Amino acid sequence: GLRSHDLTRPFPEEGNRLLIDRITELYFAPTPLAAENLWAEGIDKSRVFVTGNTVIDALLWTLNRRKETNPSEQEPLVLMTAHRRESWGEPLKEICAAARSLLKKHPELRLLIPLHKNPAARNTIKEELEGCLNVIFTEPLNYPEFVDVMNRSLFIMSDSGGVQEEASALKKPVLILRDLSERPEAIQTGTGVLVGTDRRRIEGEALRLLEDPSYRKSFASRSTPFGDGNASSRILDIIKHYFSNKKIKKQSGRVPEV
Repeated sequence: GLRSHDLTRPFPEEGNRLLIDRITELYFAPTPLAAENLWAEGIDKSRVFVTGNTVIDALLWTLNRRKETNPSEQEPLVLMTAHRRESWGEPLKEICAAARSLLKKHPELRLLIPLHKNPAARNTIKEELEGCLNVIFTEPLNYPEFVDVMNRSLFIMSDSGGVQEEASALKKPVLILRDLSERPEAIQTGTGVLVGTDRRRIEGEALRLLEDPSYRKSFASRSTPFGDGNASSRILDIIKHYFSNKKIKKQSGRVPEV
């Protein structure tokens, strides 16, 4: 039920979701809005269940097994991820220009960037930011490492849909580096701020988060719309019930053996 209603943003995910939902039997929507999207497309309401997103289950499960860190005892860190196809070229250069300006105004910051494997994103980011001393490039992090970095960041700058969900559950402000998101709930609830790829808007919102602690801390009181960590158990119960009933119906319709 995730929809941007624009086949080009994100591409090819928007088209893939539409195609897969035409052949699906059970639908586990992460939010009420996602369920409404499915209903609007003619999906039978009896097969749509709002469960929350399993990514929140994985996030909370991982957090509970990691050693806690105290961000206040470490250098201030900002996490940035950028790889979307629609941002390749000039938009990605704009994002990097905003990052450069931000680091120049706040040299105490460290900007950690896990580099995407796609050369179209990776090479541009390296070319634009490689000379900045307070930029930390890494290869893609494994999930527990990535959760640690998100959790100790002051805020996050990202064009990832999953990160929008995870940041909201971690109570971390996320600047959404896209012009359109298929997760509008983050914007509606205020857990994310849509900044696009305009350098001035990115920098302006980032500076506000850095220079207005009360504004940054206000994100901690905003509830995540994406789940409570129990989506998997709900889905399991629904699947068990659904196929148990289906089996009973099938057996009751058999022709008795002679």
